[in-house]
Amino acid sequence: MGLAGTVVDAAIGWMVETILGSFFSPQMQKWTHQVGLAEDVAKLESEMKSVQTIVGAAEGRRIGNRTLSDSLHELKELLYDAEDVMDEIDYYRLQQHIEGKGSHVAAASTNPEASCASSSYSPSLYQRVRISMNRIISLATTGRKRKRDDDEPTQSLVLPLDIKHDISNMINGIVNRLSIVGKSVQGALQLEILGHNNMVSNQWQSVARSSRQTTSIPIERKVYGRDVQRDNIVEILMKGKTNDLGVLPLVATGCMILATTRMSSVARMIGTMSKVEVNGLDETEFWSLFKSWAFLGSENQEADLALQSIGNQIAKTLKGIPLAARSVGALLNRSVSFAHWRNVQSKWKSLLDQDDDILTILKFSYEFLPVHLQHCFSYCSLFPKDYRFNEKTLVYAWISQNFVKRECHTEILEETGKQYLDNLVGWGFFEEFESHYVMHDLMHDLAQEVSSNECATLDILHPKKISPILLMPILQYQLELTFKVQDDGNFNISQIASLNELITLGISQLENVKTKEEAKSARLIDKEHLKELSLSWNDNIMSPETTEDKTRDDVLEGLEPHQNLKHLKLSLYSGSTSPSWLAKVTSLKVLHLENCREWKIFQSLETLPALRKLKLIRMWNLMEASIPSFLEELVLVNMPKLEKCVGTYGLDLTSNLSVLMVKDCPQLSEFTLFHSNYFHDEQKSRFPSLKELTIGHCHHIIAWKTLPLEEMRALKKLELIDVPAIEELSVPCLEELVLMQMPSLQSCNGISAAPSSLHLEFSRVNGGFGGCTSLERLLIDGCPKLVSSLVTKTNDDLLLPTSLQHLRINPLPENLQSFVPEGMACLKKLRLRSSQYLKSVQLDSCKALEYLGIWDCPQLGVLEGLQHLSSLQSLHIEMNPELFCASDLKLLFPLSLGKLKIEYLQDSLVHSGLLCLPSITKLGLYNSPDLKSLQLGYCTSLEHLKISRSMISGVDWKL
Repeated sequence: MGLAGTVVDAAIGWMVETILGSFFSPQMQKWTHQVGLAEDVAKLESEMKSVQTIVGAAEGRRIGNRTLSDSLHELKELLYDAEDVMDEIDYYRLQQHIEGKGSHVAAASTNPEASCASSSYSPSLYQRVRISMNRIISLATTGRKRKRDDDEPTQSLVLPLDIKHDISNMINGIVNRLSIVGKSVQGALQLEILGHNNMVSNQWQSVARSSRQTTSIPIERKVYGRDVQRDNIVEILMKGKTNDLGVLPLVATGCMILATTRMSSVARMIGTMSKVEVNGLDETEFWSLFKSWAFLGSENQEADLALQSIGNQIAKTLKGIPLAARSVGALLNRSVSFAHWRNVQSKWKSLLDQDDDILTILKFSYEFLPVHLQHCFSYCSLFPKDYRFNEKTLVYAWISQNFVKRECHTEILEETGKQYLDNLVGWGFFEEFESHYVMHDLMHDLAQEVSSNECATLDILHPKKISPILLMPILQYQLELTFKVQDDGNFNISQIASLNELITLGISQLENVKTKEEAKSARLIDKEHLKELSLSWNDNIMSPETTEDKTRDDVLEGLEPHQNLKHLKLSLYSGSTSPSWLAKVTSLKVLHLENCREWKIFQSLETLPALRKLKLIRMWNLMEASIPSFLEELVLVNMPKLEKCVGTYGLDLTSNLSVLMVKDCPQLSEFTLFHSNYFHDEQKSRFPSLKELTIGHCHHIIAWKTLPLEEMRALKKLELIDVPAIEELSVPCLEELVLMQMPSLQSCNGISAAPSSLHLEFSRVNGGFGGCTSLERLLIDGCPKLVSSLVTKTNDDLLLPTSLQHLRINPLPENLQSFVPEGMACLKKLRLRSSQYLKSVQLDSCKALEYLGIWDCPQLGVLEGLQHLSSLQSLHIEMNPELFCASDLKLLFPLSLGKLKIEYLQDSLVHSGLLCLPSITKLGLYNSPDLKSLQLGYCTSLEHLKISRSMISGVDWKL
């Protein structure tokens, strides 16, 4: 459907501005002069500036002249041609730059939607881009080194005559057509505007209205209207009069699908009953909905009679359509003033003279958008209907297309782009749905309509699979970059010096940077928008024997970032000291140091007031570290020489801490956070925010027999590994509990409390973990005393919470003979191992079980309920003589099984039909020396088969 009338599109002026800003640079001027195209390019620039002046004077006016409309369209097409030819010239400029002095940035974008093919690029250009990129990649992967600039002969910048001739002809053809069409448009615009100003009408034109077949569902919290239709549908459903309701029933009794459509033909095709027509809202309810949008945030002006009059007149023409109420209401809401509303009303009258279709109404709101938002909105027509846009990737895509402009240099493009998206949501062009953004199907139709001459929807390519086009001109808009330094001119670290828009930057192979001056050439200190920085060296190449300590330290000193940096990670740095600039990065929130093997003392953290997360991992020689106050996360892992980790004692050190992990620090003996006062303060909890606590292989930091954690109300995850002193735990309600190598642990006292109860009730040893009603993951390895205490004396069963989703016990308690996980309907993963006494396992109640593993249980002879577990996907089981004697073996495994690992299998079981598993995709047979043959004819989905330590002579694949 076409839209009546044409608006002098601000996009034309925007296109000219973009082309002039992108291509007519001093570098381009210098290069075109050297190759002999300067005169042609200058003429094109001059003509484009004339077009910009012509169109700017009439921007936003509605034009009814069809001939003039066609001329405007031709003008836009000529601008696309101009962009194409300048893009081709820039391609040759870049090609000579790459093949000449060879400077290139290796960029890797993480945004799958960061760049999409538009009609501005011809297929031949894409081919040339691929050829150029392949040359660059080939140069990088072969490791071919180029000569130094000083040793390289000067290459003359000469274009082949045929290419130069073709480009010159194209430019002159475009210039001539621009001149002719531009003058024609200028004269016609003057006449059109003059004629329009002489036509003044104060009468509303009556518009024929037809009832709508359907309307869009509003997403407002308050629902307006539709009461009669709603009550009618509810009454029909309640009384069972399904013959009176246009629905498509399901097979299941009592269920039905309510289908909605704007097309009567679709209703006739899918409907099995008479249809129910849903018309627009009645006038009163629609006015309430319209006002809620128009006066949003300015409710005190609802009583203004002038505004009410204007709003009411506009609302009456919207045919009760909720989406129109939101779109036009949001348009008025942009400025709740008489001048703005009168301006909208004036233009609204001229619109109704031509067309009152819903798309025309929506396009009216679109034409009031600033030009940059128009482009952001129309760009999204590339994606299919109902596509879920991610905020970050959509903003990056807009930035890569040069739609996002900052008003001052201190603005961050990412934040400006987010503001664009917020504006489009606020004005009804997008809807926020959970963590994504979607376009109403009518808004998508509008986006396609306004961009019909710009681009085509990507129907056959899923947008997530679109790879960004890595071209030098758009690198300045890259927000995320991974750069690998190489020891040649093509990948010198100075190549990233001008990329000052970066948000995230990772630099690796820094061993190839030799001096402080070379490191400084990256100009990290100028990148004021940079939030995340990762610096890494190659440990296999760089070693203390090959590089002087001072050189390594100097390189890191030269990589000083801007003080606005929020996240810093250093990996595999082998220098002996921390950089002096670290204390200057006062905005730093996250510091991650990994494998900085020569550092011994690290105490400069007190000068970082914003630091909230500290991770020290594999710092092999670190002996002492300080803990700053107000940390939210502290991770200390694999530091064999660490002895002291101290901070200022007090609530400042613990009040905000939510994650605490200390693992594999065997020499750590002085640790302020594990001072006894923190854990045995009877007045109040010293860790009110702690959610995750992990302690492993640190024998000297805890000497108490009881670890009192019950006051840690926020604690959700507890992991204890090899803490030999602890005999008793007092824990709150957890979601995950991991206990490994705890030989002295005998009891674990849980806390249970009803949601409405004010009193806490301790669940002592005899209560097991039953009181931990929120526990989802329980892993117990090497804690024989604890698991023995969990077995009840009455029924030889384990006391476990019904909330568990993942359970692993190794070894099983000696006094457990029967495992019956009653009521564990949420259990998805179960691992049982090492018991000389376990005789039966009953799994009838574990309907959600997806994985089951049972090993080293030689007395196990009963495995009930396994064949009925329709959700079971993976099974690892070790057979034994008791299971061989079990009856109905052909029903032992469920038909849904996809993966099976089985040990000690015998021929008799195979021939009994044990492996009649049509859904099995992976099968592993181990330690089965008595197995001679294998019948797999019924395993029709099998993809992987592994046989180990077996004497099988053949496999029968026949049914």
